[in-house]
Amino acid sequence: MLNRRQWLSRGGALLGTTLVGACGAGGNPVAQVQAMLQTPIRSATGQPNALSLQLDPRAAGVAVNRAVLGQNLHWVDRGDEMFDSAAELRPAMASLAARVGTTSLRYPGGLQSDTFHWKLGMGLRTERGLNEHANAKRFQPTLVGTQELLELCEQLGAQPLITVNLASGTAAEAADWVRAVNVTGLTSRRTGQRLPRVPLWELGNEPYLQPEEQPALWMNASAFAQKAREFAKAMRQVDPGIALSLPITLDKRHGVPATPLPGFAREVLASPIEGVSHFSLHNAYLPFGADAEHSTDRLYWAAMAAGRGLSADLAANRQLLAELQPGATPRWALTEFNALFSLGRSTDTLTLSPAGGLALAELLRQLVLEPDVELAQGWSLSGNGFFGAIHPDAWLRPTGQVLALFREGLVGQRLPCTLQAPTVNTPALGFTPAAENLPVATALACREGDTLRLLVLHKDPANPAELTLQLGAHRIDSGRISQLSTEQLFDTRDVPDTLRRTDRGWAAPPGAPTLSLPPHSLTLLTLVLSPQPETATA
Repeated sequence: MLNRRQWLSRGGALLGTTLVGACGAGGNPVAQVQAMLQTPIRSATGQPNALSLQLDPRAAGVAVNRAVLGQNLHWVDRGDEMFDSAAELRPAMASLAARVGTTSLRYPGGLQSDTFHWKLGMGLRTERGLNEHANAKRFQPTLVGTQELLELCEQLGAQPLITVNLASGTAAEAADWVRAVNVTGLTSRRTGQRLPRVPLWELGNEPYLQPEEQPALWMNASAFAQKAREFAKAMRQVDPGIALSLPITLDKRHGVPATPLPGFAREVLASPIEGVSHFSLHNAYLPFGADAEHSTDRLYWAAMAAGRGLSADLAANRQLLAELQPGATPRWALTEFNALFSLGRSTDTLTLSPAGGLALAELLRQLVLEPDVELAQGWSLSGNGFFGAIHPDAWLRPTGQVLALFREGLVGQRLPCTLQAPTVNTPALGFTPAAENLPVATALACREGDTLRLLVLHKDPANPAELTLQLGAHRIDSGRISQLSTEQLFDTRDVPDTLRRTDRGWAAPPGAPTLSLPPHSLTLLTLVLSPQPETATA
């Protein structure tokens, strides 16, 4: 049986074989690979990309899914430094958590949930017990417990999601947690009001992986399914109204192994578990070039194609669920996701760079478009190495800046729109398949009353763009441009404003107005529409 590290190595070997095999039998395959890796996927043309965005601002839309703006909150390290040394919420961090639009919080955080015992985090902070940091294998006081989670959710207006300890806990322990939160209830120390109920509970974290830090917690699919069934029964006996989410994964993603336990999802899904209404996926850590040291150019373009890969993987999960549980309605909860360029490589910290922010924008755009993704939670809210959207010194990293712009843009009804743009072909890399005719720009359109909001991701790092708006006879009374851009796409210094934000007013000319976009940028256009259509002039 392969553990997680061995699985990654095997996945890398498969990827390497695919790459060399693609060069054919003739010539020197190593030289051909090296030449291919050194060739930029998109070069400067000397001309701006011509983009044309077409939409009817008054067309019928669907409610935009803001639930993709959820986040993860660790119990360890004072909630990844959301809280101070006295375990009090830091006001500046709370303000930034609101700014990135945190619509839900998952707790106690990834692998940490596999060793977490919630009762040790209850009561007076000075009297709380020690929980084990699952990665460091050290114990620390449980300063950020259930009370702190729910008070933060109360302050942010966020929905809480709790991952129960299915790996080393018991069904009775999980049921007691449901009872304490949803039946007995907790009272806010801030407002004196009852704290939010937890409507959705997750049955474990990533049971299909075998973390090398905790080999004692490994289990096969049969053992997991049995425990999940026991936990679900005990928890729903306490509160029949809760929803449960079951973590699964495909054996492979685009031909690359995704688990050291082949057949895990098939065995777990073979017999439905009563009360399970959602399925948790961690299939959007992309592009995940863990097999080799790839160039930043190839990693970047693979990240820009990640939306297509994510959509294809969701389709494959739908197909598997339909096969094993006919009639089941897919309701996906992506309880962890982020731009992840590599693992164990020199390019891991690209998540911190402007490229990481734009890669997250591509993932968010795709998640908004998927009709059965009910919520998504980024990994993670703050601190947490290079993953947190908020730096521990209380400023937004590039991923946080992108989340903040999406919070401003995802308002009201999402409208159909068409963006015509030049295309590129991108190579397969990691969990991201090759993409043919990938547009160098994408867009989302939302309308609230007379206000139209357009999010435009211009992916091309080598050329600017000219964007033309085709709104038919609709006239723009006033406009505002909020833009994220950079001169150093791969700057990983982890300092403020590597992704620079600018805001300015825009007086759109009549007709089909045109706007200049810088290379590799994300732009939010906020347009106030005139109630009167534009009249033709002779």
